[in-house]
Amino acid sequence: MAEFHEYNLGLIGWPLDHSISAAIQNAALAAACFSGSYCLYPLRPLPGGDAQLRTLLKQMRSGYLHGLNVTIPHKQTIIPYLDELTATARTVGAVNIIFKQEEHLIGDNSDAPAFQQDLYRFLSKSAEKQPLAIPDQDNSRYVGLNGSPATALVLGAGGAARAVVYSLLQEGWQIIVAARKLASARQLCEGFERQAMPRSQQIVPLLLNRDSLSAVTYCHLIVNATPLGTISGEEASPWPLDLPLPAGAVVYDLVYNPPETPLVRYAKNAGLAAETGMGMLVEQAALAFERWTRVLAPRSVMYAAARKALNLDS
Repeated sequence: MAEFHEYNLGLIGWPLDHSISAAIQNAALAAACFSGSYCLYPLRPLPGGDAQLRTLLKQMRSGYLHGLNVTIPHKQTIIPYLDELTATARTVGAVNIIFKQEEHLIGDNSDAPAFQQDLYRFLSKSAEKQPLAIPDQDNSRYVGLNGSPATALVLGAGGAARAVVYSLLQEGWQIIVAARKLASARQLCEGFERQAMPRSQQIVPLLLNRDSLSAVTYCHLIVNATPLGTISGEEASPWPLDLPLPAGAVVYDLVYNPPETPLVRYAKNAGLAAETGMGMLVEQAALAFERWTRVLAPRSVMYAAARKALNLDS
């Protein structure tokens, strides 16, 4: 007789009305024949949501909850509430998974490996049209066609941006981090430099405004790691939609709902390869599922659930 398991899981963040994580994880639980459910827990930015957060973490310690995902705006501010961090979460400086090990609540980060995997799937797909960033001979880094390090412009300096920068640094990208507050971009860059991340000397801060962006005339990749463009907010873009994008760049928008964000639409209309972060969302969800259950995630089921939730098959 098969062993029976129950998993009560959830997501904390604010706001959450755009999230499709419950659809993805509940489909995975059903496919794996687990009971339980994955619920959304809207949690106001700290310190406003402090009492609710402490209650949820207490439920994890008691065994009522078996795992939590963390999204904007809590990926960094939740760290002091946890007992330990995995090596990846510690280096990234952001958490999107909480799991219990013995009596300890541990923060992990699956955004970084999920982004890395989905980005390179996207780059491989777009290479037929825009072969601007390719692996070098020993696959140790990404380079431009002229052999120089590939350059990425990362928009944002929060927890998602930190995961993106961590992944790109490991692959030898030169990185520009643009944030609405220059101090935030500098803090992110200096944090990786202090940790002596490989090639962290190739990361520079930039103010995220029209004048600064207009000076970026060449890069291989633009990554939106801000929430701008999310369906629950205004139809907005972190890149001014009347400012030409760098010629030949590819665009990866971590926002996945709507299925075509204003930035992705603008890039495609300019003839550039562009994609949202749905693939990253599903992969980080799969890695979280495996962390909590120690069972291989049913990725095909999770992708199908994501597509259904976004009405991509209608």
